[in-house]
Amino acid sequence: MMAAAMYMGTIDPPINPSSNIAFECSRYWLPDLSWGMPADNSSYAEADVGQDNLSTSGPAQSLVAIANSHWKMMAPKKVLENGPGFTPDFDALFTFDALMLKVNSSCSVMDSDIHFTEKYEKHPWAFRASLYPCIKTYGSTITKSMPNEILVSTLPLRRTNASATEVTTTANLTYSLATDSILVDGSWQRCQVSDHFTESAPVPISVNKTLQLYPDEPTTWYPADCVWMLDYVPALALNQFLSWMYDESPLLAITSNTVITSGSIWLKPLYRNGTADIDSVAEYIEGLANAMTAIIRQRGSGRVLGTVQVAQTCIHVKWAWVSLPAGLVGVTILLFACTIQSCRRSSLWDSTRSWRCSSLALLFHGCDDQMR
Repeated sequence: MMAAAMYMGTIDPPINPSSNIAFECSRYWLPDLSWGMPADNSSYAEADVGQDNLSTSGPAQSLVAIANSHWKMMAPKKVLENGPGFTPDFDALFTFDALMLKVNSSCSVMDSDIHFTEKYEKHPWAFRASLYPCIKTYGSTITKSMPNEILVSTLPLRRTNASATEVTTTANLTYSLATDSILVDGSWQRCQVSDHFTESAPVPISVNKTLQLYPDEPTTWYPADCVWMLDYVPALALNQFLSWMYDESPLLAITSNTVITSGSIWLKPLYRNGTADIDSVAEYIEGLANAMTAIIRQRGSGRVLGTVQVAQTCIHVKWAWVSLPAGLVGVTILLFACTIQSCRRSSLWDSTRSWRCSSLALLFHGCDDQMR
């Protein structure tokens, strides 16, 4: 399910993480384990992936060479020159860098001369994108069976082992976060913590609000409902599948034609025939994150409870199933009235004052010439 969602997230992503969710409540606030993208303004309520004028220093990660016919495709990863850089306020589960040759946005990619560098200048462009697990709280209302959600807050999960580099090099690396309050039946409740182990607060938490790995360090004990975690096994599986999708995965343009490319199908929407920019990349990564988030929300183990604001009973009539018997009843009544009128005008009514009718005769034989 997750693999299929990740494929569709790059090719035909959902409109938002809520588009595939079946709603049954009138109103609720939903905290949920989700996927986020780094934002250019350090606000994670809206998804973005970076800034044009920002660069990072250090070795490239999971390099993706896209539409590059002049540079060696599998060259050793280079260290970027020192720049202003930035430190993201999250612990990424997966990060990849992409390097591509692109044309100016004013160029027409459908021009048959697009492969001529003299006419359409091509220049290198690169970006770095990351996915990280987080807790998202949604406010939702359902009015007349139409759901509407708003994102209330986003809290990135942290590496339990702060010194770990990534999930593939650190055994049993988990992502966790303890929150001071949680939603219970649609209302916020503060978590009752303790400075020692109790049955109601059995989870050890470090000063960084992550799971405590070292018992001799200062520890606070939290209720299990107040601790969020992405375990090592699913984290490793997601990391490795994303690595298979993007790590050293080139999209080739042999003739320098940005339209004619060969490679992974999920890289083509990212490249956009050589017209990719920071906004299109942000939309692409957001679609991937939304697809992963939707699957996690669909496959949850429990329901979200809320408070009913207005109760009303609706009756839906399937007219397609009612129309045939209703039509037969209507035709029978009409035939009944016509039969009475016809019998009253005939001599049969004066002698016997009797009549009979049936819709079956009308259905199989039709009306006689006089009735027509």
